[in-house]
Amino acid sequence: MKEKELGEAIKWETENYIPLPIDEVYFDWQIVQPIKQTSGHCDVLVGALNKKLVDSYLAVLKKAGLQPLVFEIESIATARALIKDTFSFNPLIIIDIGAKRSSFIIFSGRTIHFTSSLPIANDYFVQEISKHLKISREQAKEMKIQYGLSREKGIYEALQPAINELVGQIKKYIDFCREHCLPGHYENKEVSKIVLCGGGANFAGLSDFLSQELKIAVEIGNPWINLLSKQPQDVPELPYELSIGYATALGLALRGLEMPGNNLIGSSL
Repeated sequence: MKEKELGEAIKWETENYIPLPIDEVYFDWQIVQPIKQTSGHCDVLVGALNKKLVDSYLAVLKKAGLQPLVFEIESIATARALIKDTFSFNPLIIIDIGAKRSSFIIFSGRTIHFTSSLPIANDYFVQEISKHLKISREQAKEMKIQYGLSREKGIYEALQPAINELVGQIKKYIDFCREHCLPGHYENKEVSKIVLCGGGANFAGLSDFLSQELKIAVEIGNPWINLLSKQPQDVPELPYELSIGYATALGLALRGLEMPGNNLIGSSL
């Protein structure tokens, strides 16, 4: 079809893939250029969000006297911050370990191919340590920070079921990537590496454990890779190791830099 006809076609096609009526969501789309030309089709990235969710954010910002120019889905902003030039020849997986959930982003070529989330994250780790060792959550949090994923003090034993489930889910996503990543958007469909971000990325021992279990390189992401010429030792008012928790915010800031004008306000969902 002609490019000018895409918008209407995507509207009706999108309705087949979301669990809400199309008039209850805001959606937007963009054509994604492959790294290898494929014939007979056009790849499109679509983002859709419940209007009630977006409107609640919008209301808060307006009451604060701010006029947002763009709302962006969280995974897109995160990928923009952590992937050099937002381009990868081969698939990689970003794991954003937050307080309540861990989010998974499969990225290859110039686009996201898949996102998902799991309720195994920082709060869950602390809860399991607290329950297993019969200590308070405050003590469990301190032990997690002090000992990391080590066999000292019973930390590893407390977290082994949760970590094993996390590894199992990652293996499923690696298999999904082999089978379903879009042709033309990779040189090799094998996942090249895993990038950790979020407040839980600095959980001592986690990256080494995942790398050993998955036989894939696992690294803590650099959220400044598209902002600074070299990785900083520290950032004024913010230790570098804590900045990985702000990858999504930095990705949103990069979106702002791409837009004309100053005093840009955006929000990530």
